Amino acid sequence: IAITVISEIQNILDTASDGILVMEANGDIVSINASAEALFGVSYDNVSGTGFTELFALESRETVAEYISSRASDGVGSLFNDGREVIGRESKGGLIPLFLTFSKLDTSGRLCAVVRDMTSWKNAEEELVNARRTAEVANEQKSDFLTQISHEIRTPLNAIIGFSDVMIEEQF
Repeated sequence: IAITVISEIQNILDTASDGILVMEANGDIVSINASAEALFGVSYDNVSGTGFTELFALESRETVAEYISSRASDGVGSLFNDGREVIGRESKGGLIPLFLTFSKLDTSGRLCAVVRDMTSWKNAEEELVNARRTAEVANEQKSDFLTQISHEIRTPLNAIIGFSDVMIEEQF
């Protein structure tokens, strides 16, 4: 029965859309699910026993290492788990925006990492920023147009008003 339960749990983990990795407290990878393999473009055989930080871009490795040490310790850092935005590295050299969270596995002292691909969220965020910029430019253009039209209309209207005053006062 235990082998069946383990097999079912592994199948459940492999169907999860998030990458799930188990590592030792020092950061060495012990296991990886199918989603993490696909996300990073690696296989279990290639990463088993290697450092977890090797899966990340150089600029994110320090952040990941600090996060691992804070989660592995029993101090205050282990109580807060708000996750980190980091940049993952595909085996082919591409970069992936990721959201990383850890939890400590009680019995073994190992850590479980969950990585979520943030590409679609980052693309949506970029589209919103671009739409906002476009709207701001359009608003500035509208304001400039109204300012120019107001100026162009004001000049002849002042002349008409002045001439109307002359006619009303019957100066000529």
